[in-house]
Amino acid sequence: MTRALGQDELRSLDLQPAERVTLNDTVYADLRELVISGRLAPGQSLSTRTLAATLGVSPMPVRSALQRLADDGALEGRPNRTYRIPMPSPRAFIEILRLRLVLEVAAARQAVPLLSPQALDRLERIHSGMYDPVPLDLGTFLSLNREFHFILYTAADNMRQLRFIETLWLQIGPLLRLVSNETDGRTGQEPHGEMVRAARARDAAGMAAAMSRDIEEAAVGILAWLHALNNQA
Repeated sequence: MTRALGQDELRSLDLQPAERVTLNDTVYADLRELVISGRLAPGQSLSTRTLAATLGVSPMPVRSALQRLADDGALEGRPNRTYRIPMPSPRAFIEILRLRLVLEVAAARQAVPLLSPQALDRLERIHSGMYDPVPLDLGTFLSLNREFHFILYTAADNMRQLRFIETLWLQIGPLLRLVSNETDGRTGQEPHGEMVRAARARDAAGMAAAMSRDIEEAAVGILAWLHALNNQA
C-alpha cells in the first residue's frame, strides 16, 4: 500500500517551491526559437550587448540565455565574449542526421492516429502557405517549416522524445537556411504534401516514408555545402 509524502517529509528533502517564469527564461525561450526556426545562420555571431539593446533588457538575462544555449549545443562561445552559431563538420552533421531519422520518423509515425481535426487543418494551411505561388520571405518560410514539423512531433505525445528532437533542431535549424534561400526556391514541397495526405488518410507508414524523404532530401544539399566549405578551409 502506498502513502503520499506529507509536507514535513517533503521539506526534509529540501524541495524548493516552483519558480515562476523569469526574464531569463523569456529571453532564453525567444532566442531558442530563433535558432530552432532557422532565423540565425551558421557562423553568425551574437553579441550580448547588441542583443540586450535590441530586446530592451539588461545584459544579464541575455548572457544567461546565451550560456544556456551554448550548454544545449546550439551556440559556441568565442574569446571576445560573443557567441556563434556553430558550423558542424560533415561527420557531425551525419551523426545528427542519423538521430533525426530515428527520432523524427518515429514521432511522425506515432502522431498519425493522434492528430486532432484541428491539427490536420493546421498542417494543410501551413503547407499551402509555405508553397503559395507568391513566395514568402525566408524567415517566415522557415518558421512555418518548424511549426509544420512540430505539430507532428508534439502530437506523438512523448515528452522525452520531443525534448531530444528539440535538441537536434537547435543544431539543424540554422543549417536549413542553406537549402531554403531567397533565390533557389523552397525545398520540401513534395514530401510535405505527402505528409499531409498521409495524415488525412491515417497512414502511419506513408507518414514515416514522407518524413524520411523530407529529412534526407534536405540533408543532401546541406552535406554538399558543408563538404564544399571543408574543402575551402
